[in-house]
Amino acid sequence: MEAVESNQTGDQAAVWVENETNEKAPPETLDNCLLWNIIFGAFADNVGTSGLNPMCLSPLAFIQYYRNFWVLGLTPVMSLNAYKWISTLIAIMIIPSAVVSPQVFKKMGAAGACVSGNIVTAAVTVVLLYVATAAPATSGWFGAFVAILYTGFPVTVFSQLSTGPMLDAISPASKRGYTQGLNTSALNFGQALTPWLLGLLADATSTSVAIWTCVGVSLFAAVVNVPLLFRDGLGPPKKVKQMPAEGHRGLVGEDDELVEKVLRGEYVPVSMVDKLNEERIKLGKQLLVQRYGQYSDNTTSDLEKLRQNAKSDFKHLLKRKELFVGDLNKGEARAAVCERINAAMNRLDENDITEVNQELGVWFTDYLKDNGYRDVHMSATATKQMIMSAFPSITQEKEFTPENIEATLLDSQRVYRKFVCLEDQEELYTKSVRQLIASKGSRPIVY
Repeated sequence: MEAVESNQTGDQAAVWVENETNEKAPPETLDNCLLWNIIFGAFADNVGTSGLNPMCLSPLAFIQYYRNFWVLGLTPVMSLNAYKWISTLIAIMIIPSAVVSPQVFKKMGAAGACVSGNIVTAAVTVVLLYVATAAPATSGWFGAFVAILYTGFPVTVFSQLSTGPMLDAISPASKRGYTQGLNTSALNFGQALTPWLLGLLADATSTSVAIWTCVGVSLFAAVVNVPLLFRDGLGPPKKVKQMPAEGHRGLVGEDDELVEKVLRGEYVPVSMVDKLNEERIKLGKQLLVQRYGQYSDNTTSDLEKLRQNAKSDFKHLLKRKELFVGDLNKGEARAAVCERINAAMNRLDENDITEVNQELGVWFTDYLKDNGYRDVHMSATATKQMIMSAFPSITQEKEFTPENIEATLLDSQRVYRKFVCLEDQEELYTKSVRQLIASKGSRPIVY
């Protein structure tokens, strides 16, 4: 996925574009410097890999675990049949590398896998050289040698498998045959020449010197390939900004600042939230879920403002229910209305709902503790009844149906009307108390 920032007036919304593939369009021209960097690095890697296979196996393992015993008339640790099977099966270890390599390239980039493969080739070769020459030639150490060889070899192959994808990434479509053919020719030339040169070096010095030379060449190949890490499309993929869920961001055409206030739990008139969500229902998008925040973040002044705002919200909700019932009685297909509302509610993220429910529970209990209800933990039955009295049942159905929608709306009207009346009474009481205090009268007794 990739995000394209909207250029529309003052709108900070992002237009999210779903890409079916992550492949970039091929370049129009071939970068020859980059081409020869890849070819030369692959050639050096091919030379360095010769120290691991075949040299660590033959002549190193053959000499240490077979010929040295045979010359002395002793039973070799490694039989000829074992040597043949080890030599044959090592080729099969390329299969795991081929299976895993696409995921490795996706995480590290082809160049990252190439450099890592160069370094691992050098490291595995050094370990095998130590086991074969410094450790005693016993069956146990021979088993360790084979285990290290078979474990490390698949990782070393990543560097060889990465060359093809890198060449495809830098080549125009019309040049891919040329670049791949050039790479194959270079590798075949190296495979033909390297064993002969290493053989001459081993004869002039020793097998260990020839293998150490290959270790150096593998590390040199890593250095040659390091610049590729910083080339776009070859190195580790850049982290792509993930698209937030629809319920966590503004959509195109929405007021981003308003949406952010809703998501942060700041006060937004419910009429405006309704307007946003009504459009989302029409578009089949996820609804916005308003957060409760923490009770401790509210000052006394904030709670007074909350009371004033809630009264207008109650009246809007009551009016909305009345209009909804009226629309139903005008003949709109109830089944279609129920289906539309249920679909919108089902699109809500369950994790969001769980978090908001938890916030509500904490806010409610913090309010009780801060406002004199200190014994609620000792009177569970009474407290539950208080909650049920304040919030009488509207419906126990999980979804709207043509049979229950009107009754549900009427019951919810009744609840909101009760809260509007309570706020009107509280406002009237507060006003009368202030008038009496201002006139130095006595505080009325409220029955």
